Amino acid sequence: MSVVIHGYWLLTNDAYKEFTKSNESSPNVGLVNTLLQKGVNIELCGVTMENNKWKPEQILPGVKILVKGAYARIIDLQMQGYGYIGL
Repeated sequence: MSVVIHGYWLLTNDAYKEFTKSNESSPNVGLVNTLLQKGVNIELCGVTMENNKWKPEQILPGVKILVKGAYARIIDLQMQGYGYIGL
């Protein structure tokens, strides 16, 4: 299974607080860690990172950063036989 994401859901707690302008920690850290431990491939759109000026150290450990972006990766995965579930 591979998850390709465009948004801020993969930011570290400090980066999440800065981006959302809140004191709340990211609610996604535990879920992302569980998915990674279960072998799920989690990838973040590099274009989204660039547009938001996020740095690699602001992304949760284990998350892969896509150089070309999410749409190209989704097409690549579909060509490899993956199914697409858009949310």
